[in-house]
Amino acid sequence: MTKYLNSPENMLFSKRKVLYGLYESLPSIRKLKKAIIVEGYMDVLMMHQYGMTITVSPLGTSLTHDQCNILKRYSDEAWLIFDPDEAGIKAAIKAADTMVESGLYPKIVLLPDNKDPDEFIKENGIESMTKLIENAKDLIDFKIDLIKKKKKQISPNEKSSVITYLMESVEKQKDEIIKNEWVKKISQNFSIPENTLFKYKSKQKEKSDEENAFDELTEKIPNIEKDLIKILLKKPEIVEYLKDLQSKHFSSNFAKIIFSEIVNSASKENLLNQLTDKYPDYSKLIMSLYIQEDHSPSGNLKDIEQIKQLILMAYNKKEWQNLKKRIADLTKEELDRFNELSKIIKK
Repeated sequence: MTKYLNSPENMLFSKRKVLYGLYESLPSIRKLKKAIIVEGYMDVLMMHQYGMTITVSPLGTSLTHDQCNILKRYSDEAWLIFDPDEAGIKAAIKAADTMVESGLYPKIVLLPDNKDPDEFIKENGIESMTKLIENAKDLIDFKIDLIKKKKKQISPNEKSSVITYLMESVEKQKDEIIKNEWVKKISQNFSIPENTLFKYKSKQKEKSDEENAFDELTEKIPNIEKDLIKILLKKPEIVEYLKDLQSKHFSSNFAKIIFSEIVNSASKENLLNQLTDKYPDYSKLIMSLYIQEDHSPSGNLKDIEQIKQLILMAYNKKEWQNLKKRIADLTKEELDRFNELSKIIKK
């Protein structure tokens, strides 16, 4: 029998934007400005049963920026309690990095004896769990401990890799005071001058600026438009089913241009290379969409039709709003169009 049955994502339900148990936890999280994040639904239920009512979990996915941004509205820091195996440790570090990027201060708890939180608290009680939480390590301390457990002596060559591994997290930290404290810890633990680490930071900043520009570009594009372009990059032949969709119906320049190119492309065989060569400023985004794993939508004709209708509806609403602003000055043709759009939007 399956332990959990996770519903798939669809056009109306996005697991990455929901935290299990958040509604019940909100009063306590608001009061304490703290949260506990666990991996499973049963963990949440058991933690609440034992009085730890600030506990939530992702919905069968890795912790996402959307979920962290929701938590950030109500709390300043959060404890991550994940499985103590290798996969759990990797997931905890990844989740902690995501939290740091969203402005949350993460601490990581490792449970002994490969226990899940619900098993541990049932067998050892609330006091033992509280003690583990009180002794939790922040992200950099946790990473440093991991390194030292694996390696007693670190060669110069290994030290370079270690610093890269640690500084990846430091660079995500937006709070300059915390960032400087983390640099100091790394310097003290690995006998590397702080100014050397700050030089590393400045080099990484150049890369970070490029990444920020990329993030800004992607954030301006509605998800529904990215979904359609992603499908068309992988299955350009589907464009034949979108004859009533035009580039003007898209809100982002990226989607307008790429959609138009796919529609007008004489050959769909070498489409990816054609697009990246012709639009170098968009090449990273094009490749990013192309290699993304398929979650939802699936790219079947039913999904395509839904996406098309959502894009058209967004376009119609925008046109309707623009006409409404000028309602007193509309021509007869514009007023007819306004009334037509009003009927379409009400459907």
